[in-house]
Amino acid sequence: MIPRKNHIILISFVVVSVFLWSLPFSSPVSGSLLPPQTPVPNHEQPNRPLQYEGGIPVRKPEQPKEPIQPEEPKAPVQPEQPQKLAQPEQPKEPEQPKEPEQPKEHEQPKEPKVAKEPIKSVDPHLEHKLSKEGAIGGIPLPPPVLKPIGEPYIKTLVISSTAAEDVNWVATNFRGDENIRPAIYVVDDKTAPLHTPENKGHEVMTYLTYIIDHYQNLSDVNIFLHAHENSWHNNEVLGGDAVDMIKRLSSERVQREGYMNMKCGWGAGCPDWLHLGSFKEEPYKEEQPLMAMAFAQLFPFDPIPEVLAQPCCAQFAVSRATIQRLPRETYVGIRDWLIRTRQTDYISGRIFEHIWQFIFTGKNVLCPEMHICYCDGFGVCFDGKENLGKWTNTYEERKKLQDERNAWIESKKTFDESSKEERRKLVEPEVGRDMVLEGQIKGLTAWLDKTVEEAKQRGDVAQNRAKEAGREWNDGDGF
Repeated sequence: MIPRKNHIILISFVVVSVFLWSLPFSSPVSGSLLPPQTPVPNHEQPNRPLQYEGGIPVRKPEQPKEPIQPEEPKAPVQPEQPQKLAQPEQPKEPEQPKEPEQPKEHEQPKEPKVAKEPIKSVDPHLEHKLSKEGAIGGIPLPPPVLKPIGEPYIKTLVISSTAAEDVNWVATNFRGDENIRPAIYVVDDKTAPLHTPENKGHEVMTYLTYIIDHYQNLSDVNIFLHAHENSWHNNEVLGGDAVDMIKRLSSERVQREGYMNMKCGWGAGCPDWLHLGSFKEEPYKEEQPLMAMAFAQLFPFDPIPEVLAQPCCAQFAVSRATIQRLPRETYVGIRDWLIRTRQTDYISGRIFEHIWQFIFTGKNVLCPEMHICYCDGFGVCFDGKENLGKWTNTYEERKKLQDERNAWIESKKTFDESSKEERRKLVEPEVGRDMVLEGQIKGLTAWLDKTVEEAKQRGDVAQNRAKEAGREWNDGDGF
């Protein structure tokens, strides 16, 4: 049984359905339930208007729209075919007559002639790059700039130091000297008045930084030194004392030579130290296998020499004119190489130790005779090579005696501090041997000091210096 209520709903549904089917319509989706004025969406033909008849929407084809066919005129767009006419550009072939311009090729031989002239007029350094001597080696040394006798030369002490090193000796010995200007760089302290951009290459970074920063304000003589006052790096004849070296340095010789190594002895540097064709590791020559590559990178326009040699140990004096022999940009480039190279701080510094003479003079080997260096450079004249040789041999003999004495003292100390059982295994130092050695050392020291003093007195005479150096000297000439 269906509830009565549901019967009523069913009957109502049937009546409504019959009524709806009795109405006329043109499509299953009739809009009879819509208001007469409401348009029916037409997605297929959105531009086609709808018309209504008796409230029923009717679609009537609008024939006028057929004229839309005029779009066919697009076909005339074919006139683009005239672009084919552009093909006639092929007639450019007739432009081939330009080939007769080939005669210009016959004129080409004249071009190299024109190219040669600008090379000489553009930049003097360019000529050296193209010369056999190279960009550095081909530049001649400037003429010496000698001052009248009695007129002082201004000197700058360029010293490379670390924050831990004591450089008070500079102020102690040269404070108040108007002719000596200290320029002390601290490589590991960026807050120091003078410091380097990087702490690399030992003294090399300091030397290059000074030149770059003061290129237009260099002193007459620029002395590049390490921070220590006393060292074997300094001259033995002057007691290894940097102060004595600075005071006795001949500014005139620096001007004449342009570049002067502060060490005269040939040990560890002369006469043929580094062989750039050798990749063999040798004692005290750790940098040798790398020298050829480093030289080529630093001086790409210069031929790689077979040998590099000068006295050790990267301390030297250079005149203003000699430094300015090369443009400032060259020193900037060298420092940039030092900053960028993968070589260690130690090796990169060693590489330059026997390159400085090439940078400043263009000479790969610069080993002046030791007696000339001492006499003309520091006013210590031994009156010939042989006399200097005697002094040097005596100096070496004393050094051996000093080593033997020191060994005796150490051995004696060890023996005295040992127990009786331990002493049985040791050899007791000869009693009194130390006194004998001490006496011999004192005797040789007295002779060495006397000989040097006489050599200094001899060097106080300008004519003696000129004679030993083998240069011309006339009355009235200075040192």
